[in-house]
Amino acid sequence: MFSQYFGNYLLNKNLITTKELKDALEYQKSIHVKLGVLAINLGYMNSAQIQEVHQQQMKIDKRFGEIAIQLGYLNEHQLQNLLATQKQGYLQLSQALIDKKHLTLEQLQNELQNYKNDCQLTTEQLEIIKQGDIDKIVQLFLDFEDSISHKIYNDYVALMLKNAIRLLDETPRLEKTSSPDDYTAELLVCQKIHGEYNIYTAIATDKKTFLTIASKFAGEQFTVIDEMTIASVAEFLNVHNGVFLVNMSNQNIELQMEPHKFYQQAKIEKKEGPYIIPIYLMDCKFDLIISNTELP
Repeated sequence: MFSQYFGNYLLNKNLITTKELKDALEYQKSIHVKLGVLAINLGYMNSAQIQEVHQQQMKIDKRFGEIAIQLGYLNEHQLQNLLATQKQGYLQLSQALIDKKHLTLEQLQNELQNYKNDCQLTTEQLEIIKQGDIDKIVQLFLDFEDSISHKIYNDYVALMLKNAIRLLDETPRLEKTSSPDDYTAELLVCQKIHGEYNIYTAIATDKKTFLTIASKFAGEQFTVIDEMTIASVAEFLNVHNGVFLVNMSNQNIELQMEPHKFYQQAKIEKKEGPYIIPIYLMDCKFDLIISNTELP
């Protein structure tokens, strides 16, 4: 995740262009090969087994390697070998920017220090971002201290970031932000979770981002907002909430969820909450909304 944070920092300082950032992020994918591809390459797993692990990731909040071991497709030694083969994520963008000649080594060294100083990050906080520890990144950027459900909200947002990686093939980033007093969602898919806690959840986007999420989740290209695209985004939220409910059940918190609802030009009132959390993808951003009062 460091690539997204540091890349956006360089972009905002006009040290690289949007095209150069996209170019570097695309190039780094060839540096950081996914575990499934590595497992096939080394003969540890076949394509059907890889697909089964991916299907399981839509049901439970576990890493690829954990599920593969649980299903008996990998052993611990093989997993450690695969992990050792991958390069450390925080070095990938740096290497890509140098390889593509978008930055010199001297510029890179200076800007890495400037990033830490300008963002007022401690060495520990910078390490959290470098290592991509999503649970700690959420705690670093968001503050739910005024909510009795802050632990659950932290878990919910962290899971959304993980599911964006798993289900949308995107590496998202958070930013520190405050909720606006007046907020209108162009398109809104929401779903109520109820039981020991009542949690109202939603994804709010513009039309372009709505189509992007629908297309990435369904694995096909959508160009218009219709029943198929609405169903795709709703299913993304539904799958995410389903995994969240499993996580809560494992903590002895039993919850249920209701069918989704879809709105256009939905006005969200600023009450005690809701929390409106921008989540940035490569080309767009959506707002994740969590509230203990009904939406919209």
